[in-house]
This record gives sequence, structure tokens and C-alpha cells, in this order.
Amino acid sequence: MLSLITEPKVEIIKGVRCRERPDGKFVPTVSACLDLLFPDDGQWIPQSALERGERCHLWMQERLRRWDTPDHGLPDLEDQNEQARVLAAMRWFKKQGYSPALIEEPRFKDEWSGTVDLFAVDPKIEYPKQNGLIVDWKFCVTLTERYRLQGEVYRHLFPDTRRVVLVQITEDAMVKPHVCKPNPYYWSLFLSTVNVLTWRIR
Repeated sequence: MLSLITEPKVEIIKGVRCRERPDGKFVPTVSACLDLLFPDDGQWIPQSALERGERCHLWMQERLRRWDTPDHGLPDLEDQNEQARVLAAMRWFKKQGYSPALIEEPRFKDEWSGTVDLFAVDPKIEYPKQNGLIVDWKFCVTLTERYRLQGEVYRHLFPDTRRVVLVQITEDAMVKPHVCKPNPYYWSLFLSTVNVLTWRIR
């Protein structure tokens, strides 16, 4: 599995990561679908790099949850490189003029469920009279096709949101935002995978 980050409220059914909808029905997660489509993606990444990415990711979440706290109420990370990467990502986000609205919040869409890293809104514009911003943090060296397909899928969790950005933070703390353009091929491929996993868990 590419990511070590634990998905909230997930159960394993017949080997498939699923989440329970309010009506009691279990549906596959986005990560489960991506694992089926890209079974070998990330196998070349050292375990230590995955663990560093996880720590950065989790610390980023906590800083965003304390967005209104001046010092964020958090101790520094022990690793200076990891701290530099997170602070660089925070600086990028602050420049966008948005505020966090949903952070790692599971959502459901028809027969699947996904959890975006961040859904942000412009505090100067009343929601939903705005498009919002979907951000997925990628503390990695390379953005693979798996990530790009993931960006397309997340767009459909918030149908009125037009801007989806994969924010890549490299090992040397360089921030490289990648705007995801609509890709019908990716969306069709994902839906086919949802159907396969839905059949598998029934």
C-alpha cells in the first residue's frame, strides 16, 4: 500500500477497505480503488520516505485544525527537514487567501467514499456562493498517475468545486502546485473500479 496514513472509520471487508454509509451500507474507499488500479505503485519508495511523508502529513493536518491559533499550539517536529517541508506548505496555503473548512473529513458519493486532505473556502465569500478549493498534500519526489487520478476523483466529492490542486512538497522543501484539469478518462476508469469492488464485497 502506497500510503501509511490511516483512513478514518475504515473497515476491511473481503480484503477491501470500505466505509459505512449512514444507511448502513458499506462502500469501497478511493484508496481501495487506487490500490486495485495501481497495485505496484510506490513499491520503489523506501519505507523511511513513506514514514517521513506520513509525519509531515499528520503534522500538517494538526496545524490546519489549529488555523485560528497564532502559534498553532504545536511543538516543532524533531526533524528539521520535515519541519521545513510542512512550513513551506503552510506558507503556500496562506498565500491562496483561503481558510480550512474540512480537514480529512470522510464523504460519500453514490457507491464510494473518499477523504480529501483539505477543502478550503474564501472567508470573504459566503459559501456556497463560491467554488472552494480542494487540496491534496503530496510529500513526495514524483507525482504518479495514481495521484492525478485521485485528484480527478476528489473533484466529484464537491461537484461545485472547480479548482483541485495536488500540492507536491519535495525533499528540499520546494512547493510545486499541480492544478488537476478535468479528465473524463480517469473518471470512467475509477467508476469501473468501483463496480468491481462493489461486486467483490457483496
